[in-house]
Amino acid sequence: MYSWETLGVSNADAALKGQDSMRLLATLLSLFLLTAGSLEAAAADHPIEGTKIVLTRSSSGKEKLVFVSSDSALMAPASLSADDPTLTGVSIDLFSGLDGASTLLTIPNAAAAAPAIWKQTGPDYRFVNGGAPDVVSGAKALLFKDGKKLKLIAKELPLPLSGRNTFVTIRITMGDTRYCARFNPANIKKDYAGRFIGRKAPAANVDDCTDFGMGIAEGPILPTNTEPCPAIQDGTLSFLGNNVRIRVSPDAATQNGPLVFAWHGLGSNPDAAIAHLLGPDSQLQQILDMGGMVAAPFGHGNLTEFTAADFEVADEIVACARQQVGIDPFQIHSVGFSAGGLQTTYMGTNRSNYIASIVGWSGGFSGPDQNPDNRVPSLMSHGGPGDFVYIPFDQLMEAYLDLIVGEGHFAIMCRHGLGHSVPSAIRERTLPFFLDHPFATVPSPYEGGLPVDFPAYCTASS
Repeated sequence: MYSWETLGVSNADAALKGQDSMRLLATLLSLFLLTAGSLEAAAADHPIEGTKIVLTRSSSGKEKLVFVSSDSALMAPASLSADDPTLTGVSIDLFSGLDGASTLLTIPNAAAAAPAIWKQTGPDYRFVNGGAPDVVSGAKALLFKDGKKLKLIAKELPLPLSGRNTFVTIRITMGDTRYCARFNPANIKKDYAGRFIGRKAPAANVDDCTDFGMGIAEGPILPTNTEPCPAIQDGTLSFLGNNVRIRVSPDAATQNGPLVFAWHGLGSNPDAAIAHLLGPDSQLQQILDMGGMVAAPFGHGNLTEFTAADFEVADEIVACARQQVGIDPFQIHSVGFSAGGLQTTYMGTNRSNYIASIVGWSGGFSGPDQNPDNRVPSLMSHGGPGDFVYIPFDQLMEAYLDLIVGEGHFAIMCRHGLGHSVPSAIRERTLPFFLDHPFATVPSPYEGGLPVDFPAYCTASS
């Protein structure tokens, strides 16, 4: 259990410390109440050249989709691997500047394909469905020749094709491997209602096969540093004159892992916060093993420990980490308890340009929403009426929940009823929640139901 005692501050000591600050806290609570009124799974991505795409729908309703890539970089999935299309099947989705996302076009695996046929010759795959479009698939044929060609023919068009599209992307997924191309205006030959033809779209039109990499959704807006960065390494570093405990491994320079902010509670310190917020459940080690980084700022010794200036410190950390060791820009998160919980919930709105998700324990402050289009998922908890240290954290958290859910954010609230503490059953869900919610994950994968290892006292917003 994470409580005042584990931080080295008894409830009696805390009460003595705060008697002269109640007026300040009342003001802060009033300000909060006034304000309250007012992240894709990892995959192996292969951008490829789009040699040709043809999308047509005749006046009689006859539909056709043809996509061809002759990119020499095409790598067919290995036989019997997790990406073998005869075992996993294939999914195809499109996106256009006019019609948005398509419905999904699928090709079944070999076991479910009859009467269609899958064939494999060496590293090459071929699917043939002479009855398309039928109950088997809207796809008539798929040919994958290793290092030579990827060709798809379908008799079903999953886009409305209702007018001038301006661009079209296509993504073909086999297991955890994705191939994608984007046809920009320079690559379009015909573009009007019922017909789109594109040719010679370079692979460089997309960065990767995520929605963001294909240019069909906006990604995080990362800050730039305002002064020279310290050398990023494991230890205590100074950013904008503020000390920050950094945990980072040598692997950070070779793989772009998550960046997690950890904010400590009143009277605590960064190392204690990291240990209690991310361990001893080995979550810290998992972050480091992924080439990730944890940043835990030192508080200032006042009642709330952190100030608005600490958001600028966070910006500087993001900029310097990206510049020096590399980070995954879609996996920047924040976790905190008590005073750190207040800072974390504030981060969820005030730094929504880049924060992907938050885990806030006994927090509840909110600020101006930096990026209202980014619906930041939140995992939150409070301990009921006994969760009171200077301020009623249960009331703050419930008000915060109403605020963010009302604005369309996905949220989980864990009402554990154990006072000012964090049960380990919630703590152990921190890193999985982060990794399951990269930047701009809408809808949350938890909207269909929470994972079975969540405590029964945790409920998701509807």
